[in-house]
Amino acid sequence: VPYLYEEWKSLSQMLGIQPPGTQNAIPADIRAEHHGAVFTRDTASKAWVLLLDRRSTKAYLPDDVRIKRREDAQVHKAQPGRSCSAACSEHGLRCDNEQLHFINNCQTLKQHFECKCAHQVGQDLPNYVSDKGNMNTAQCLVTFISPMKCEGKHPATQRLCACVK
Repeated sequence: VPYLYEEWKSLSQMLGIQPPGTQNAIPADIRAEHHGAVFTRDTASKAWVLLLDRRSTKAYLPDDVRIKRREDAQVHKAQPGRSCSAACSEHGLRCDNEQLHFINNCQTLKQHFECKCAHQVGQDLPNYVSDKGNMNTAQCLVTFISPMKCEGKHPATQRLCACVK
């Protein structure tokens, strides 16, 4: 079954794999996946279910179902405290929320910043903590939970942005 991360919460409830009474008690991330593949069981029917992330870099799904990184996508660093929308606009481009998923990883961040990588939540991810007074300074931050948003910004961070024409 093809899925997007944003659909995980409703899928886990529908399949009965979120324990009753734990809504908002457990982070809404996927704890048992490999490259976006989740093998689980529907608790009501006992049927096995294979969920496949449409954004996975692995070719688990046919091309017409997959969401891929656009060939024309460019990666740009925003100035500290600036959003990706602003950073892309400075290059005559626009930020693409969907394409942010493909740069939300340590490998890509380390190509643009000298940093150690950590996981975080927030509206301004992926990013680099550039504020020397911040306890997370010099960290590249990625997320498995927060939605990808072009408008997010924080005064202590520099966004890594996915820009398209």
